[in-house]
Amino acid sequence: MSLACSPVGNAVVIALAQFQGNNEGNSTVVYCLEVVGNLENEKEFHVIRQPFPLYNQVGNVVVWSNNQLRNEVVARGTVISFQRIQSASLLCEAYRGNVGKVLDMNMVLSKLQFGHQGYNGVAYRGIREARPDVVVTDRGIITQQYNWPNPCIILIGVQDAKTLDGRVIFKTIQGEVYSLKNNCRNYMQSTIDEVTLPVQVPRSLNDVGSFVLVSLQMANMSGQYLQAVCEGILISSANLSTQTPGLQTYEMSSNPRGLCFIINNLIFQHEADNRHGAEFDKAALKALFKELFFAVRVIKNLTANEMRQVAIDVAGEDHSAFDAFVFIIMSHGGDHDQIYGVDGRPVKIEELMSEFIATKCPTLQNKPKLFIFQSCRGSSTESMVPTNCHIDPVPGFSADSTLARGTCPQEADFLLAFAAAPGYYSYRNPKSGSLFIQVLVNVIRTHHHDSHLSELLQEVTRQVAERGTTTPAVQVPAHSNTLRAKLYL
Repeated sequence: MSLACSPVGNAVVIALAQFQGNNEGNSTVVYCLEVVGNLENEKEFHVIRQPFPLYNQVGNVVVWSNNQLRNEVVARGTVISFQRIQSASLLCEAYRGNVGKVLDMNMVLSKLQFGHQGYNGVAYRGIREARPDVVVTDRGIITQQYNWPNPCIILIGVQDAKTLDGRVIFKTIQGEVYSLKNNCRNYMQSTIDEVTLPVQVPRSLNDVGSFVLVSLQMANMSGQYLQAVCEGILISSANLSTQTPGLQTYEMSSNPRGLCFIINNLIFQHEADNRHGAEFDKAALKALFKELFFAVRVIKNLTANEMRQVAIDVAGEDHSAFDAFVFIIMSHGGDHDQIYGVDGRPVKIEELMSEFIATKCPTLQNKPKLFIFQSCRGSSTESMVPTNCHIDPVPGFSADSTLARGTCPQEADFLLAFAAAPGYYSYRNPKSGSLFIQVLVNVIRTHHHDSHLSELLQEVTRQVAERGTTTPAVQVPAHSNTLRAKLYL
């Protein structure tokens, strides 16, 4: 057999996958990306082309025994040398040895570009972006006449991913949801329990995100269809501030990201003060922050003293393993920067916030602390709207009482988001929840992967304010912050 061999090149190992044909799991397929340039300087090397399976040098087969891998010390991040071999029936990259260099996976992933065919590794925002003509079932079978190289290997950017029953369920950057057989050795999680993976979504085309490595392989000898299989899960934990000099970004890679604590006061001493519809806000917020990988706790109907004690207790917990903290309070507001408990007694916002300053809560020092308040901020409204908060100003809406102007954080790393501008009501629909919370949830869910939180809150303000152009219930949300970096949820 005549072979044509190219000069030796270098590649970095990006994934190890269990060989599908071996039930005992004692053999592995190794996947790599070619690297070129000066490997001693991260600014002077590139990953190029699409991923490829690495053939071993024992018989030129793509399957490696695990003993062979251990002896060669081939693991993720390992830089190896390879030689491209081509014959009439085979085109492959064959292993030649290690070069004595290990690369950080975050650095490797940062070299990828979506859909770029030039001097960079290629990734895609979805399977259909990579292969527009495929038809994928919920079991990952691609019902398409086989006409691609075997296997076809592609990197897909993901928004979130979890493992369950030997499969990986993931949502692509384009919003496609797939459930594929999981061959990835690094994330072969329990087949019984659902395990959420701490993926990081890309913020822009130049940012580091997380990927799944998908192989499209012939599923039968007749070549009638393909099967998509997850061969690798490449999770980034990089601080994105290192990717964009001059634009600092808070680290948000822990899993859970942090604690999200929700206080929802619905039932008050006086029945007329009950906040009907607030249960919709609670459900929406709980679902959202779970999707964002926060540990969510919800408690309802607290008195003023109970709210004080909750703040003290939560601030006293150990937040060392977390990157952020979220505190959401939904209730009636009052003058002098106060929130009311269900007993009709007030507690000052500053009093609750003060429990989370660095001296009282050192495990949240230098970490973003987000406070969201669904309540009014005064008794002023447009002239068409009655100022008595016990009267629905607009059919179907009621006001959440008042919260005075003037509250702002007094220490770094705080962000306060209010349902209304100082001096104005906020509105709540008993059948669907508050305008502010429902818009906030929708905007964050839709755009959190490509916009930081301050940008998201500006969009919330725009959407809520524009609702006021078609109804007399004018409401303008407001926020203030002392954040020292961009916060991506």
